[in-house]
Amino acid sequence: MKNIAKKVSEFYMSRTKREKFMLYAFIIAGLGLWYTNLADKSALLEERMLDLSARLDAARMVVASEESIVSKLAEARKAFDKSKTVSARALQDMVEKSASESSLQYETSLPQSSEGNLSGGVSVSTLRFSAQHAPIGNLVEFERKLKRLEPYAVVKEASFSADGKGLVNARYKICSFDFPNQTEK
Repeated sequence: MKNIAKKVSEFYMSRTKREKFMLYAFIIAGLGLWYTNLADKSALLEERMLDLSARLDAARMVVASEESIVSKLAEARKAFDKSKTVSARALQDMVEKSASESSLQYETSLPQSSEGNLSGGVSVSTLRFSAQHAPIGNLVEFERKLKRLEPYAVVKEASFSADGKGLVNARYKICSFDFPNQTEK
């Protein structure tokens, strides 16, 4: 170790003032870059820590109010007629029937469902529906038919665009809920 320190010292002493100045400038620039990089990472780390802290606080609050949430869920279950809840398969059937009865040319996605055991025993199903080049009257009729399914199935999102020929392109996101421990319709 002493041998290396001696060599570095000899190397440094054999340099001119200009070379020493440039060496200092190079070291200062390197330290500045290192500090900037460290500060950026520190700010990112601090942001992540604040986000995780907020999430942890929210989780603690939910865990602390578990009894209240479970009781409210039980009350909500009593308020609904379980025989009218709409499973993923029933949602697709009902939407397709409403679209056919409204004379729409349509496409649907396969319904996607959440797991009932992860959400307190409630399974939420989502179906994407689109109708291309549809008369506005047919879409109004379709929405009337969907309205009859509420509150067990609802239109969560809808977007419309005119095709410039007097027809409308429509996209819907339709959601329903079900209690998986009941039999499917």
